Amino acid sequence: MTLLAIGLFIPHPATVTLNGYIYNIGIVTLGNMVGGIIFVALAYWYISKEK
Repeated sequence: MTLLAIGLFIPHPATVTLNGYIYNIGIVTLGNMVGGIIFVALAYWYISKEK
């Protein structure tokens, strides 16, 4: 994330924008939340199910 933010401050091509940065962070955050919720919930469910 640091490199992504630094990329906005140094000279960069016109394709690197603040909107692109926000879009990227949003998609990554949603993916991490969904993945974490699914995998953590599945792990807890598997560990806690009665045998």
